Amino acid sequence: MVALTIGMPTYNDFDGVYFTVQALRLYQDLDDTELLVVDNYGCEHTRDFVDGWAKVRYVLANDAVGTAAAKNRVFAEAQGEAVLCCDSHVLLAPGSIARLKDYYRSNPDSIDLLQGPLVYDDLQTISTHLDPVWRGQMWGIWGTDPRGLDAEADPFEIWGQGMGVFSCRKQAWPGFHPAFRGFGGEEGYIHEKFRQAGARTLCLPWLRWGHRFGRAAGIPYRISVEDKFRNYLIGYVELGLDLAPLLAHFDEHLSDEVIFAVADQVLGNQKVKTPKKAKKDKKHKKNGRGERGEDAADLVPPEVPMLSVINKANLAAESSEELPLVSCICSTYNRAPTHTYLVEEAIESFLRQTYPNKELIVLNDCPGQELSCAAPGVRVINVPDRFPSLGEKHNAAIAAAHGELIAVWDDDDISLPWRLSLSVERLGNADYFNPKRFWMMVRDELLPDPKTNIGHNMSLYRRSAYESVGRYPPVGSGLDAALDQSLRRAVECVGSEHVSEGALTYDELYYIYRWGVSAMHLSAAASKPEEKYGKVGARPVEPGRFDLQPNWRHDYVAEIRRLMALMVKSAEVSPEKAPVLELV
Repeated sequence: MVALTIGMPTYNDFDGVYFTVQALRLYQDLDDTELLVVDNYGCEHTRDFVDGWAKVRYVLANDAVGTAAAKNRVFAEAQGEAVLCCDSHVLLAPGSIARLKDYYRSNPDSIDLLQGPLVYDDLQTISTHLDPVWRGQMWGIWGTDPRGLDAEADPFEIWGQGMGVFSCRKQAWPGFHPAFRGFGGEEGYIHEKFRQAGARTLCLPWLRWGHRFGRAAGIPYRISVEDKFRNYLIGYVELGLDLAPLLAHFDEHLSDEVIFAVADQVLGNQKVKTPKKAKKDKKHKKNGRGERGEDAADLVPPEVPMLSVINKANLAAESSEELPLVSCICSTYNRAPTHTYLVEEAIESFLRQTYPNKELIVLNDCPGQELSCAAPGVRVINVPDRFPSLGEKHNAAIAAAHGELIAVWDDDDISLPWRLSLSVERLGNADYFNPKRFWMMVRDELLPDPKTNIGHNMSLYRRSAYESVGRYPPVGSGLDAALDQSLRRAVECVGSEHVSEGALTYDELYYIYRWGVSAMHLSAAASKPEEKYGKVGARPVEPGRFDLQPNWRHDYVAEIRRLMALMVKSAEVSPEKAPVLELV
């Protein structure tokens, strides 16, 4: 691995690539440095120069067109421990690359985003940062901090900066959202993403760069206000930011019809209100049964898995801040690589939830395996050593969560999109909701619910109630039954077959309990209860880093509806004996 990759995304800009590459080769220290060009267009002249004369690594990546997609590809292709990403028409001050490599050597644990002052064409005027103000369809306006006027000054923290030049360690790169397309939406968004990961954006006063803004022949790629709005909307929802400033700004540049169309594309069947519309419709508020006014969001999950992660935002008149935060805890161990899909489907189940104010904590304690997931609202925590018991692991996940309401989110089951919304409604002012009814899936066969079960894995409970009964016991198996019994003895409970309040009908069942899908199922283990957890931990582990890509392998909502139709058709067959429906 080399110390640094200088990656250059480009789109139909041979001249820019030529002069930037040649300036780097002529005037910078490129020892232990890789040069990389990612062509988002497919320019034959660029390829011939880069791959031929310059002997620079060339990558054609025109499957997803957009500046964010190309920059993501730079980090994916980079072979350096650290990466400097720069536009194909940028010139760096002499000595910048040598000093950058020295900075990383002196700060081996840095996870920060590093940027420097933009130098204008007069080579005198500089902008050290962006301030968080909306202007010209961009989140940020140029500003100059006096500390950056001296190139030898110490680094200092900034809110943001233009993305013509930026650097970080490859492993620290959080990535632009994979749904970003076209131009715009990067500034402010990526800086906030670093902050939410516990990092900073620093201005290095000596990392000065000039940017060719002028284009005598015109800009070769499409610049669209709609693309900017779409990218920012996706980014804001991903990061859980207040949408009001975004909508207010683009309300000045786009018609209501365009805003509705773009939001519908991003959010599926949810409806967005511009500030003007929202003022007229404040009367539409959620009532006690979860019904809404005629103009409020339908909250139907999108059909496209990648965009289904966007449904975190509720853009109707009601703000999600009025709803309690539900923390879903997912304890996982050694699913990768053969059964990674189970965790990915569990995460997709979370992302499809219609309830807007939610988070998912994925706690992985498999030694040698590192999991990652870029989906909004999902936080993956990797710990190097296995917890002594599953009970202690659940307790650790809850300790890392922020919500007052807790939902156990098993890593091998499916939760249908209305689970959280219905659970919060049925919980009401009680402390523990456990309907004890679900759909059963044996391998790929879908069945009506069994008569006997614990059901704690589909429950919703208050953190205060959980604390009052002493949390989960430190056991490897049976912790669900133990907490279920403790809660039923000590707090107000709803939803079981013995309590009418909160009981679910077939069309309301929201949980698919899977059986026999892997050898890692504690409930299915043949050992004695105290031995099950140890036997699972003794299985071989394939080490590595695994990026989780949420998706559903089947349309589980459609399959449930098909099974219900069969049950209704079979008039002489009771629901418990309804025919098996095999998923296809």
